[in-house]
Amino acid sequence: MELKSREQPCVLAVRSNERRITETWSKAVAITLAGRREAMLRLLAAGILLTLVACAPDGPSGGGSPFDGIYSGSGRVVEGPRYCGDATGEAVAMVVRGGQARIALTSNAIEGPVGSDGDLSALRWSGRETLFRPPSSQGRITGNAYRLRYTHDHCTYEMEGRRR
Repeated sequence: MELKSREQPCVLAVRSNERRITETWSKAVAITLAGRREAMLRLLAAGILLTLVACAPDGPSGGGSPFDGIYSGSGRVVEGPRYCGDATGEAVAMVVRGGQARIALTSNAIEGPVGSDGDLSALRWSGRETLFRPPSSQGRITGNAYRLRYTHDHCTYEMEGRRR
């Protein structure tokens, strides 16, 4: 490297380093952006896949059930101690998908298959096992409505709702 008349050797070294740092920085930014682009494309592909899966019919035959849907309604405790819940009632929703019913309650749920005639007697608690008496479920989906009486240990609940 030749010195120009006015420039000092340390100035040339700084300029040379600035050029190297700028080139290195530009390459790093390009690599980072390419990596982010790739990550964004992966996220987009995953989102599309999840949307397709969620919208796809259930099962290999594409069969849901005639009872599939969301049933909004209320549930209340009809028998049991205070820890069973509120006797005045609260909003509940039963979701039926692919012939499987699920009523979410706290961190557990009442769930199970819906019979071909709308029978709900196979529904069971997803949480801990019963301690005092076996669970029982009596209910049915008729048309666009359901009624259910469910017993778990000392608690008996009645629920009803209509399909949205």
